[in-house]
Amino acid sequence: MYQPIDFVTPQILLAVAVILTVFAVPLGMHALYRLRKYRKDTENSRTYVRRRDIGIESGLAGFGLLLVLLCVVIAAVGWKSSAANLVANVQMRYVVSDVSMTLWNGSTAKVDLTDANGIRGYGVDVSFDALGIPVLGDLAASEDGHHAVKLTLTQR
Repeated sequence: MYQPIDFVTPQILLAVAVILTVFAVPLGMHALYRLRKYRKDTENSRTYVRRRDIGIESGLAGFGLLLVLLCVVIAAVGWKSSAANLVANVQMRYVVSDVSMTLWNGSTAKVDLTDANGIRGYGVDVSFDALGIPVLGDLAASEDGHHAVKLTLTQR
């Protein structure tokens, strides 16, 4: 059974983190500005309502930044897990000794691998069929990047 590969969810989480940052940072800056202004005001204009509003505003900014951190951590863990699953799926399907993912472009991945004969191939395309089974492209670049290498990709 092949392990699930999901690179979309981490990217969505990073987009959510960017959006939250866009809102949380200015909100925190505004709360800091209001707090400084509040401290400079006279005693008569320092009301409980203003202090409470500043607390709510700074609390929301802090909560937003905490969510940003949480989204980034979950995205990093998800990305690393999916990359490890991709490598494990390729090693489960094909007789290869070394696989490392170098690029993900949305529907396919580029991997560097060593086949059963010890030939190192760079930039091999990996796509997935409807069942999630990895399908490797035949041509790979050589180490210098100018020549094509024919890999011997035998299935397990």
